[in-house]
Amino acid sequence: RHRKEDYNPEDILKLMEATIRCLKHAMSRRYLSTSWKTFEKRQVLAVQCVNNTITLMCSKRVEENKGCFIEQRSTIVPRDWSNRFFWVKVMEILLKLKIYWMNRSVSQKN
Repeated sequence: RHRKEDYNPEDILKLMEATIRCLKHAMSRRYLSTSWKTFEKRQVLAVQCVNNTITLMCSKRVEENKGCFIEQRSTIVPRDWSNRFFWVKVMEILLKLKIYWMNRSVSQKN
């Protein structure tokens, strides 16, 4: 389990603000003619690394004037043999990122 001192609320707020800015920028510049329904599928990912903990977070629009910022995956990056089973969790995060990028590149081609 993650220690409380691994998380700094100010850092999380900065990540939230940065991902929301990315969404707003995309909405105002790149997706002007896109419907709200289509834009709801758009999400911005953030990765936070603190000590040996890696966390994948996501911002997305859920309603016209509402968004959400959620932690999708979090795990310890193993540093020794006794924690080696955490590599499975690290791979889950990497696969989640790969799926996101694959879906993103397909949607940009259409």
